[in-house]
Amino acid sequence: MKLTKTQKIFSVLTARQWQIAAMIFGSITLMMVTTSCSAAWVTEANTLLTTLTTVFSSVLSILALAGVKVSSAVSATFNSDVTEVENEITAVGPLITAYNSTPSTSALQSLTNALDLVKANAANLLSGIMQLSAAWQTKIGAIITLGINTVEEIVTLLPKPTATVADLHAHYHKAVLFFSKSPAQRLKDSYNTIIKTPTGDAEVDAVFAQVKTL
Repeated sequence: MKLTKTQKIFSVLTARQWQIAAMIFGSITLMMVTTSCSAAWVTEANTLLTTLTTVFSSVLSILALAGVKVSSAVSATFNSDVTEVENEITAVGPLITAYNSTPSTSALQSLTNALDLVKANAANLLSGIMQLSAAWQTKIGAIITLGINTVEEIVTLLPKPTATVADLHAHYHKAVLFFSKSPAQRLKDSYNTIIKTPTGDAEVDAVFAQVKTL
């Protein structure tokens, strides 16, 4: 059977050349799919970040509502840490937009670093509640941990700067699945469950009975 010109070209490709061709095709496919869904991804991500900020800031309003007594130094540090976490979350939004608009190693690294910073400083909040009673530590700690776990979920969606095409596909599909399930609403639902679940401590439960759900 006589081969066409195109068939002749493909018949002499080496295994390595086929691999490169497949990678190029995969990259183009991923780019086309990602571009078509990028606006929705950014919108959902920013909605989640807004909800995340509300979750962390609620800790201050809950403690103020309760009139929980801690030393002025601890109170000042804790308030400062919460504000810092809020500001850092706010800074993540533009980095997501930048990464979505122009995907690059530097943009990805900046976004990852920002999220890691949020996690690290949010973890400091757990240390800031150590002076509270056990019941208060459990309840407030659950809210803080929920926020930290949510940030960690976002981090796991990001590929490494050295990711292969296969890794990019895997992370993309994880992101599509994650954001298709309304993560902001799931965060609200988890937060509301914490708020409404009694601790058995009359003082703590009385305060949380006054806390508005999201």
